[in-house]
Amino acid sequence: MSQSWNQLERDGARLIQGQRYAASPGGPVDAEGPRFVLDAKYRQRVSVTEIEQWAVAIAAAGAECCKVGVLLCKRKAEADRTTPALVILTNAAWRAMTQPMEAR
Repeated sequence: MSQSWNQLERDGARLIQGQRYAASPGGPVDAEGPRFVLDAKYRQRVSVTEIEQWAVAIAAAGAECCKVGVLLCKRKAEADRTTPALVILTNAAWRAMTQPMEAR
């Protein structure tokens, strides 16, 4: 994965088998697929509170369109280091994703 936020959004769109919104109009959705909506965050420093707020926002955006909201976070690192992207879901989003189809 490249170190740019742009590339993170493209990688996230591929991850959810969806389309990236090249110019997100300030909303939480950066990419959307058949089952998921995704928000990508590429930050040098981030608090757990910020992650929680972003995860809740994308979960709500997903629920509005009957999809699962996924937060994709990656930490900026020094030039000689790489960091993994983290896929983050709220508990409710996880349950919506894993429950059997007939229960939905």
